[in-house]
Amino acid sequence: NYGFDDKRGNYIISIGDHIRYKYEINSTLGNGAFGSVVSVSDHSSKSKIVLACKIIKNDPRWSLQAVEEIKILKKLNHPNIVKYVEHFTFRTHMCIVTEILAITLYESIQLTNYKGFSLNLVKKFTREILQGVAYLHSNNIIHCDLKPENIMISGDGTIKIIDFGSSCHTDSLKYSYLQSRFYRAPEVLLGGRYDTKMDIWSIALISLEIFAGVPLFQPQNEWELFSLCVKFLNIPSRKYI
Repeated sequence: NYGFDDKRGNYIISIGDHIRYKYEINSTLGNGAFGSVVSVSDHSSKSKIVLACKIIKNDPRWSLQAVEEIKILKKLNHPNIVKYVEHFTFRTHMCIVTEILAITLYESIQLTNYKGFSLNLVKKFTREILQGVAYLHSNNIIHCDLKPENIMISGDGTIKIIDFGSSCHTDSLKYSYLQSRFYRAPEVLLGGRYDTKMDIWSIALISLEIFAGVPLFQPQNEWELFSLCVKFLNIPSRKYI
């Protein structure tokens, strides 16, 4: 891609570089299999608003997933869900611009030295996660990948749900492999039909984690996760086996 990408198709980030003659890159916020997220200043606004820009890897699979994420983000408007600003293609990379947020829930757990939060803070965070997810479900959307890394805290302490790359509508279940292993619901693990309840399972595990400081389930593989589920929940119903 004319020297703009690395060997894996990721856009090569250069601090101070401009995107579409509108956004100036300030710093890299994170990297993942999907690509990178950078902090940008919007030079089209008088106050040079700082936003987050997700630059998708130059790969058809991730680009298609980004298209689905954009469709969902454009429909959403809730205080506990990341605010979508715009999207565009830049040097063959899909880009998604959103409000910028302070820290992930996982990073905040790290700052406690994995000792967890007070019960009052756990209640506040869990309530706000539930409010955001209830809004998603009322719009027939399943997040499908709730975990501390996909939940952020804004500068004023408000919970914001992010990363809708794996999300789907309840009437069009697209994927068979879903959810990060530590937060994967039994019905997903067993290859059964899933619905909005898979998100609730993840929320329960997240709530326990932010209180205890460590995940309840830390399986190395799916068999180990299955054993843990049986230990806590007993043998699953025959319809799942």
